[in-house]
Amino acid sequence: AADLGKIYASASGGWGTYQFKIGNGSYQSSGLFTGLSAGTYRVYVKDIKGCTVFADVNVVDDGNDAYEGTGGNKNNTKGKAVQIALGVNIAARIATTGDPADWYKFTTTAAGNYTVNFTHPSASFVFNLFTSGSTTPIVTQPGSTATAKIYNLNAATTYFISVTGGPSYVCYSLSAAPTLVTRMNTDLIVKENKLTIDKLNAYVFPNPHRGAFGIKIESVQDGTAIIEIMNSAGQMISEKRIPVNKGGVSIVNFTNMRHSILFYRVIIGNEVRTGKIIGPN
Repeated sequence: AADLGKIYASASGGWGTYQFKIGNGSYQSSGLFTGLSAGTYRVYVKDIKGCTVFADVNVVDDGNDAYEGTGGNKNNTKGKAVQIALGVNIAARIATTGDPADWYKFTTTAAGNYTVNFTHPSASFVFNLFTSGSTTPIVTQPGSTATAKIYNLNAATTYFISVTGGPSYVCYSLSAAPTLVTRMNTDLIVKENKLTIDKLNAYVFPNPHRGAFGIKIESVQDGTAIIEIMNSAGQMISEKRIPVNKGGVSIVNFTNMRHSILFYRVIIGNEVRTGKIIGPN
């Protein structure tokens, strides 16, 4: 993931051709060893008569990666953020305490939800998204997790990602891409001339609304439907629970809803449907 170290060993004074290895590894004809982390390596060389010598080689890691310059200071401020492409995973790291942050930027295409994904196997990192002129992180959307944050963004706009934490010589993975939208239409199966519901379906009407709306639920199982309403900051503002029947249709009404943007989530067993509600403001 990062620009790891290399050792190139050569030999002379022996018999015939030479073979090389590092530590307890296997011998090879080439004296080039790549992908090495920082540390001390014992390099062995032997000739065709089995004569063997070794030398200890120290590989130093300065903490740089493909997105940093000499000294690890290329992208450690917002003004030096590195452009990344949408939908492409990058691997980078914050390997030293002298590297306070990594900064990246990407430019949206269409308006809508985008997901910033970040993973690391062990160290504790924090990542956030900013507009060009603000030091306050953008609020995430419902459905966000600790490693996948969803944001509602404008079209043709550049946004900035900050990564702090670590340090760790192990690379983290980072990407930004349009959020995959779950299809809200009912999946239908025609069987024996009967129309049956194959998956949970939920939708809002009217949408946009003028302060009151209903959520129509078509269930594929008996049980309890949990209906959650969240504001644009992801805070729960209403929750209702109703009994539902397999193949039945239920309508849940909400009033005094003056928010310009709301989100809903309908849960029945393992089935989940979500969506956006546009209000009067």
